Order: sequence, then structure tokens, then C-alpha cells
Amino acid sequence: MTVGHQEVLLGDYRRGGPYEIVLPPERLPIGHMARDVYQVTGTFADREGRILGCESHSFEITKDWPR
Repeated sequence: MTVGHQEVLLGDYRRGGPYEIVLPPERLPIGHMARDVYQVTGTFADREGRILGCESHSFEITKDWPR
């Protein structure tokens, strides 16, 4: 199930990098039913749809913070 989806147009960039992209924060799901492990994938593609970079992360929403 997809919880959220966001596309951001970054505009032009110069070749050679490195680059840092800072996106606005997202709101996390809340409540008892939102406790789960979530997979997040970020894909960086050009105008023609060629994939230039891809990152995957996961996080878990729990009742208590781990100690």
C-alpha cells in the first residue's frame, strides 16, 4: 500500500556534482494503526525518464522509543 507520493521538479543542474537536495519535511502517519515498518524509495530521474540515482530506506513507527 502506498502511503504517500511526492514529485519535485528540481530544474537544471551542472554536471559533475556532488549535489545535496533538501526537501521539506513530511508528516508521518500517526495513531495505533500506523505502527509498522515503512519502506521509502527516492528516485532521481532526468526529463527523459532515465534513472540517475536511487536510494531506499526503511523506518519503524513504534509505541515507545528504543533504549
